Amino acid sequence: FKMVNALAALQENAITQNTYFSCQGKRTSPIKCTHDHVTPLKLDMAIQQSCNSYFWNTFNAILNNPRYGSSHKGYESWYRDVVSFGFGHGFNTDIPYEVDGNIPSKEYYDKIYNGRWNAMTVRSLSIGQGEILVTPIQLANLGVIIANKGSFYPPHFLKKLEGSDSLMTVFNKLYRTSIASHYFDIVQESMLEVFDGDHGTARYYRLDSIRQCGKTGTVQNPHGDDHSLFIAFAPMENPQIALAVVVENAGYGSTWAAPIASLMIEKFLKGGTKRLELEKKIMEVNLLDPNGSVKRKAQ
Repeated sequence: FKMVNALAALQENAITQNTYFSCQGKRTSPIKCTHDHVTPLKLDMAIQQSCNSYFWNTFNAILNNPRYGSSHKGYESWYRDVVSFGFGHGFNTDIPYEVDGNIPSKEYYDKIYNGRWNAMTVRSLSIGQGEILVTPIQLANLGVIIANKGSFYPPHFLKKLEGSDSLMTVFNKLYRTSIASHYFDIVQESMLEVFDGDHGTARYYRLDSIRQCGKTGTVQNPHGDDHSLFIAFAPMENPQIALAVVVENAGYGSTWAAPIASLMIEKFLKGGTKRLELEKKIMEVNLLDPNGSVKRKAQ
């Protein structure tokens, strides 16, 4: 979700690709960062290393952008940008049991806080937490949107394509986010460095033959271990696949979701994998012990 906040901030001129913010790791306030990296850093490195502090400052810059005059007006702008990605509502196609997710509105916070709230109050939204709820299909669609530089068709099942006339009209409707297409170039390059950069969170799963773009995520779980999350698309220059991988109770996104996504990309584009040891590890690992806890030693 950090990439959505980055794109919204770029669109609203709250930051540029060369905006720097400082990060003091676990000492950072009001949101600490769990990654050890250089500081200050700009947008590409913040995406590459998933810096919480950077995206808090980014979110704060949107809401307190002087062009809006108030953080509530800034929030309304942020909200419009976010829901244009398809978050907060279903796609209403042929996906069974689809749920909407949730992007909280200004009115929601007005009711809770009687109108007395600001960016600090809702700071958890800066890193995709708090009241934000998204589905795996929405996250996979985020990969599609970034790959397409802002556009998407409603996700749906497709067994065979026999020409555009074979699709229902609802599947042929092209949606466009509120973000200008050139801002996606910045995010694509940053996602490439998640794999190819020396400090990228998925650097151990880079491929010389495929330019993969991705982003790790860790979903907080109040009922147990966090969930491992990764979204990706490939190849960068001519995207053919986009996906989201969620591994429940498996910790950081780089631990399990990232290698699974990379293997799926390789198999889809190449028809197989040369990384047999990695494949064996993924296929044979038992992520749950009899007590329902992740076997960290298997990592």
